[in-house]
Amino acid sequence: MLNVIKDAPFDIHRIDRAGYHRLGESGAFEGKRVQLIEGVIIAMNARRGPHATAVMRLTRLLTSQVGDQVWVRAGLPLAISPHSEPEPDFALVSDADIHNDEDHPSRAALVIEVADSSRVFDLGLKARLYAAAKIPEYWVVDLQTEKLVVHLDPKKGEYQRVHRFGKGREVTSAVAPKVTVRVAALF
Repeated sequence: MLNVIKDAPFDIHRIDRAGYHRLGESGAFEGKRVQLIEGVIIAMNARRGPHATAVMRLTRLLTSQVGDQVWVRAGLPLAISPHSEPEPDFALVSDADIHNDEDHPSRAALVIEVADSSRVFDLGLKARLYAAAKIPEYWVVDLQTEKLVVHLDPKKGEYQRVHRFGKGREVTSAVAPKVTVRVAALF
């Protein structure tokens, strides 16, 4: 497991996905946006204007480029481990990875997070989480630096290659070649 809380001076009681779902069904998270990361229930930040704008732009771009070849899951959970169910801004998921209506997919070809106040979390712990889950490509739209950060080649819980692209660049996904973005169009 990834170390979510370092050197805590108290016991941490982690929960698995089944317990997390039971809590949700009981209304424990009513009116709250949360996600399960390595057994810890984490509150999600409010979506401010720049985040919402980037999500709208990506929604239009992704759905127009991939059509019906893959599912564009926006803000929906990924069941990537027994103790983690993050809710990325986007995940491109194939039909083969959607197994039934009872559970969320456990794999995605490409995961995209839009990061503003969650920047450190998305570039740090979430990158390691997705690498540990062997998500082949992970993008972070970094609203603070106005860069697209592309993570590739997950091995041993870390991405081996990380590239930062500025507004003057165009980026094509390594795993979803129909997905090409002009970085300037994201901001």
